[in-house]
Amino acid sequence: MRSVLFAFLLFISFLSVSNHLVKADKLNTYIKATKNHVPLFDNSTGSLVEVGYMEKGDMLKVYKDQGKNWWQIKFGNSYAYVYKGNVESFKAKAIRGENTSNLKNSNNTILLMENQRIYDNSTGKLIPFVTIKGNMRYPIIRKLRNWYQIDVGGRIGYVHHSKASWDHGVPVLMYHHILKKSENKNYRNVSTTISDSQFNEQMDWLKENGYETITLQRLEQYVRGKANIPAKAVVITFDDGLKTSFIYAYPKLKKYGFKAVNFIITSRIPKEPQKFNPDSLQFLSRSEMTAMSDVFTFGSHTHRLHNLTGRKSDVLIKPYNVVKEDIKRSKDILGARYFAYPFGQYNSSIIRILNELDFKLAVTTKEGKVHIGDPLLEIKRLGVYPEYTLKDFAKMVQN
Repeated sequence: MRSVLFAFLLFISFLSVSNHLVKADKLNTYIKATKNHVPLFDNSTGSLVEVGYMEKGDMLKVYKDQGKNWWQIKFGNSYAYVYKGNVESFKAKAIRGENTSNLKNSNNTILLMENQRIYDNSTGKLIPFVTIKGNMRYPIIRKLRNWYQIDVGGRIGYVHHSKASWDHGVPVLMYHHILKKSENKNYRNVSTTISDSQFNEQMDWLKENGYETITLQRLEQYVRGKANIPAKAVVITFDDGLKTSFIYAYPKLKKYGFKAVNFIITSRIPKEPQKFNPDSLQFLSRSEMTAMSDVFTFGSHTHRLHNLTGRKSDVLIKPYNVVKEDIKRSKDILGARYFAYPFGQYNSSIIRILNELDFKLAVTTKEGKVHIGDPLLEIKRLGVYPEYTLKDFAKMVQN
């Protein structure tokens, strides 16, 4: 009888230990700041950029242990990293204000232009728990009366609507040809040709007003809901691969550390650099493309199908297999992931071709700004035209 009782007690003891282990497995890891202004870093561009910070006592949920030095937390539609030496970690089932219902970000975003403390309201009192730095585009879960509800580090936070602006989208600028006014004889009435002074003035305005250029790769990630970008973000694109983008745009962009993309008609790439003549069009050579690759990336604008028959683009009227082979050839020559529709014309067949060829994003000439969740093969742009004043340009770019 004693042996039976002993076995039973041993079994109960085993269940108790097992149950304890199961409960322990359900505990989450959290971090608590041990000093003021503990930075939250974004690393999506390959360098650490401070996007927020914790004050002493602020707590966030850990998403992943990143080894010896870093904790990874959820931040917007991506992640941020916290140096382990600045916080203490602890285990718990949950903490106050945690997003235990797993509420998801919507496709709507807000612009935070100044540093903003984010508030927990789980107890009915507004208690700050983290700061998001200014010049941040941040996704919201929803708007509740006068408050935006967001997730920061696994906790539900609130921002008053007076402290943020509703995001009207990312501007993707479209350029083609640039000439000095004194040398422009044949393209004065062409909407795709602007002056070098116009372009320089516009780039000066972007720089002076704190805008950052982002690549199409980062825009793609943003539209997919996989990246955070600054509130003052802009994309600069050029169509056709004209030599004047090397002569007039490249030096200015390089001076300011700006990035851009040029969509190339690959059949028009000359073997050697062409002599510049403002009275006609010349195209970028391979050596010029290489020289400007610290600023420009290059996308496809077809190989030989950048033509109009009547008012229709060749990509619409040529046989499916001909169009696909032409675009594939251009893609292979450039190693391109991105595409621009000739004359902005496209249909469901062209979209199908781009999907089959594994293009990640395509730009149109449809006017508008870009939002999370937009069709990646139908990205809108904002054309920059010669009649635009600097005031017109600023109004177009600003939120």
